[in-house]
Amino acid sequence: MVASRRLASLRHLLGVAILASLTAAAAARADEAAAHAHFAAGEKAFADGDYNAAVAEFLAAYETQPHPDVLINIATSYERVYKPEAARDYYERFLRDASPTSPLRPLAEHRMRVLRGLPGGILVDANKPGASVRLVGEGRALTGTAPLRFEDLPPGRYEIHVELAYHRPFDQQVALDPGAQVVVSVRLEHETETLTVFSKPEGARVFLDDREEGVTPFSRPVEVGQRRRLRVELPDYPAQSEEIDVLRGHPVRRSINFKKPFRSGRSELVLGSMFYGGLAGVGIAEASGGPRLDGVLRLLLDTGASVVGIGVGLLVSVLASDDDMKVGHSSIILGGTAWGSIAGVSLAYGLKLSGQNTLGVTLLSGGLGLGAGILVARYNDTSPGDAAIVNSGGLWGSAAGLLLSGAIFSDSPAALGWLTLGGCAIGVVGGSLLAWRIEVSRGHVAVVDAFGMAGLSLAFAVGYGLGSAGNNGLETGARYGLGGMAVGLLVGAILSRRLKDDVGPVEAVLTHHDGRWALGLPSVRVGAELLPEGRDTRVTLDLAKGEF
Repeated sequence: MVASRRLASLRHLLGVAILASLTAAAAARADEAAAHAHFAAGEKAFADGDYNAAVAEFLAAYETQPHPDVLINIATSYERVYKPEAARDYYERFLRDASPTSPLRPLAEHRMRVLRGLPGGILVDANKPGASVRLVGEGRALTGTAPLRFEDLPPGRYEIHVELAYHRPFDQQVALDPGAQVVVSVRLEHETETLTVFSKPEGARVFLDDREEGVTPFSRPVEVGQRRRLRVELPDYPAQSEEIDVLRGHPVRRSINFKKPFRSGRSELVLGSMFYGGLAGVGIAEASGGPRLDGVLRLLLDTGASVVGIGVGLLVSVLASDDDMKVGHSSIILGGTAWGSIAGVSLAYGLKLSGQNTLGVTLLSGGLGLGAGILVARYNDTSPGDAAIVNSGGLWGSAAGLLLSGAIFSDSPAALGWLTLGGCAIGVVGGSLLAWRIEVSRGHVAVVDAFGMAGLSLAFAVGYGLGSAGNNGLETGARYGLGGMAVGLLVGAILSRRLKDDVGPVEAVLTHHDGRWALGLPSVRVGAELLPEGRDTRVTLDLAKGEF
């Protein structure tokens, strides 16, 4: 009974073993058939010149049923698509796995010798064209300029050296495999040195080659080997500029002490005193009896009195001033003398005084104006801009009174005097109030005055020409001149609104921006505009600013 059970078990195990053997044999036959199919497809692709497809089929055949001979087919196909490294790997695998007596071994060994000596190439490309390139290795030393390709190089190790003036040199080792093509990308960096700029006061703007780079205290790397234009600007101070050479190993350091330009008002005071002294001398000579003399004697008297007056003015102004006198002080002193004298003449005309009395009142008023100017300069420390506003107010106030009297009371000297006196007083007071509220430069005031004078002159000429036909040229000219003066002053104030203390009068109207000049004058632009109703022409009148 037990023996019969053992026999049944033995029969079962034997059946399982036979079934497994038959299954494995069937799988082996299937793999062999698939491998043969892939190999045949690879041979066909190779014969058709489709070497990439041949590689894929030979690889599939080898993976399905590995055989060393298939490695020769794979390596040969890789050679045809010029992949020498892959071809060399598969030849090496064949030599390792194949039988020592394989008839294909000599072929594999020969191809290995060929592939190991296959020349390659190195391409050196730099971000700065023209850089010099030197290649050393395997008994060779080659030079050229980038971009440069070295061809037919034997396998081995090479040293690449790239350099360019004022740039950091570049060095790299390259291992060139047989048949390989290597690309060396070189990024040359410009050598730099530090530029440091200090200033007193700080906060000055630093420009390099007209490009703003920062404010002081300033420090940054600057490329060497170039001449650079350095300019440092600070409001209310003269700009400092120079050419600097940035050299290797020599940092550039600049310390700038800004000093406001000092302009003495002494010269202005001396010239003004000489002019006023000359006029006063002629006036005194005329009031003392000049009209009773004949022509030659009267001329000699006036000339001598003028020379004496100029000398007195020179002597007094030189003795009473020094080189430290401020421009604002000299301006307000001269202005006070002038407006005092005009007020005296106007008062004398209004009171219908005689010539001698008129001279006396004029000299007295001029003296009072001189004293007032000295007091204002002493206790108020008048700036040049403030003095210019006050003097401009007196000028245009007097001109307005004179023109108004000519337009309304052309035949009344008394009206001329009173209106001129009132205009002068209003102008000086108005200019003083304006100077108290705003701060401008002399150049700014000069630009506005120039426009006012141009408007007055042009309008008066037009009015005088229109009124000449009716024998009232002066009256018409005065009316037109009054309006032209107002328009000129307004236009001048608008156009010079950009003028700063550190800009000359010319730059208020003629400006410079990004290398281009522009006029700060009214402009007219004509262009087409697309509206819902269709295209239309648009005319733009620009009154407040110029076009760059």
